[in-house]
Amino acid sequence: MLYTLISLIILALGSIPLLSAINRNGRENNEDNRRRVRRGAMISAITVAFLILLHLFFYYFTEFLWFEAVKYTARFWTIFITKILLFVCGFVFASLFLIWNVHISLRRYRQLLTMRNFFNIAILIGLAMGIYAVPEWNKLLLFLGRGASPIREPVFNMTTGFYLFSLPFYSYWINWLIILIVLSMAMIVTIGSVTAAERFAGEDS
Repeated sequence: MLYTLISLIILALGSIPLLSAINRNGRENNEDNRRRVRRGAMISAITVAFLILLHLFFYYFTEFLWFEAVKYTARFWTIFITKILLFVCGFVFASLFLIWNVHISLRRYRQLLTMRNFFNIAILIGLAMGIYAVPEWNKLLLFLGRGASPIREPVFNMTTGFYLFSLPFYSYWINWLIILIVLSMAMIVTIGSVTAAERFAGEDS
């Protein structure tokens, strides 16, 4: 409870520059105020990132102390490193995949659209996809540590080990890829819509 209250206070303090800049920008819309809004947004983002990292530190430090108390420190590091690898691989793959699609979509419209905005969105989505991959660390470890099984089912002639260790791993990552492809298609549709809007605005003017 105390931790949540302190986090809310820190978040509120970090949001003050952004709220102040937005309020001033509503009355005086000039370049200096827009710069203040961007600076306030950066401070708010840093505050949120700090709170997230602080929460992760306390969570994993508590987990480490518990595993150390029961003499399973090696298990803690195995899980922790697996989660880090899943996050990094998911983030890098998703970001590169989305950036590649955005680059292809914007290649013909460099004068109409700001590429940086869509690249930033691609990085944020890649970050979310990396986080989304982390909770499935157990499926990866079960898949990597799978053993041979002599028992086969009669329909597809697959071993019970396949259904216990391999199939959950394949199913999850196929779903992960489907979500990534859907998000990529949504970005491409958005780029097309913005392009059409820019063209109509140019013709009207």
